[in-house]
Amino acid sequence: MKITSVVIIYNSKIEESETLQSIKNCHLDGINLEICIWNNGPYFLNEKDILSFFSLCDDKKIKVNIYQDIRNISLSKIYNFFIKNKSFDFITILDQDSHLPIDYYQNINSHSNAEIIAPQIIAEKNGVMMQTDPHLYGDSKIMIQEGKVNTKIDSIMSGLAISQKAVKKIEVFRGYVFEEKLAFYGIDSDLFRIINMMSDAQQPFNIYCANTIYHSFAIFNPEEAKNKFRLMEMFYFKFFIRNEYQKKSKASTLWVCMRDFFRGKNSFYRTKNLIKFTLKNTHPRSELEIHNNINPTHSN
Repeated sequence: MKITSVVIIYNSKIEESETLQSIKNCHLDGINLEICIWNNGPYFLNEKDILSFFSLCDDKKIKVNIYQDIRNISLSKIYNFFIKNKSFDFITILDQDSHLPIDYYQNINSHSNAEIIAPQIIAEKNGVMMQTDPHLYGDSKIMIQEGKVNTKIDSIMSGLAISQKAVKKIEVFRGYVFEEKLAFYGIDSDLFRIINMMSDAQQPFNIYCANTIYHSFAIFNPEEAKNKFRLMEMFYFKFFIRNEYQKKSKASTLWVCMRDFFRGKNSFYRTKNLIKFTLKNTHPRSELEIHNNINPTHSN
């Protein structure tokens, strides 16, 4: 089986990425694995760090391509870039801070008839390790267990495996896989919304819950949850829902922006950004395009 794993890193070294370090320990019998690392900034990767990782991957016959665009561009555009430019049976989406089980790829291989494979996500919440995803769509308290999924589902992106067949089905349905009006927050929720819409339209997917991944959620960290950047991202997605799903007019959305500002609910900074988002109907980072001539800066 041919699998492409996309790993996005930001403000991190390769050796600091728990995801990349755990991939090295995965069993790969029967797997033709290519790791596509996208360094989204803000600094270029260290050459010694790259060569050290290449050496370990060479021993396991893992193909690695490293792309570096340090402008911190939209994740949705990066995902779509690799879907368009790579050949695979399955593509997996990974961030930098997940711990993969050693049988992660073997479990994907054993579900070769699946179209989408969502792992169980275990994370620390309020000091307790618990499953946080996948869950029933619309009810984050009802967890979905391992096995065939016959209900509407929602989950996060990291560890998600999408087959080439699923890619083609989603592209036919809406023209693209990942919503490029979103840049960071909400991309996963939007994808599962489409998957569930397709099921309602008699175009269901063969979905399995398999693998168990330990993940670090910044949103569960009380300090990170108050982070100005993260709060702004949540508001962008809230307004995306208002504009795209609820089909509210721009005039009414702009009125809400100004109302909340004058009531002291939103700062000038947040209000300004939300007005720009509403008028342009896209995230500011999504205005940055991936260069047409981009190539890996490093390959083994």
